[in-house]
Amino acid sequence: KALSYQVKASVSAETNISYSFAQAPPPGLTINPDGRLMWPAENMLPGQYPLKLLISNGQGSKNMQNILLDISW
Repeated sequence: KALSYQVKASVSAETNISYSFAQAPPPGLTINPDGRLMWPAENMLPGQYPLKLLISNGQGSKNMQNILLDISW
């Protein structure tokens, strides 16, 4: 089964934000500009995966968020 997770950031209503990776993710893991992480099951292996996400507001403001994905089955 594929991993799907919605990343959310709190900003003012009139601000458009986008999401991307600040460093290369594991093979097959993607994030769309709206913050949806997707990882097809055929690319996932058990383990811990540190991720660095970059959140931008389109007006020059950026923030990095560290996430640790822990995949097991």
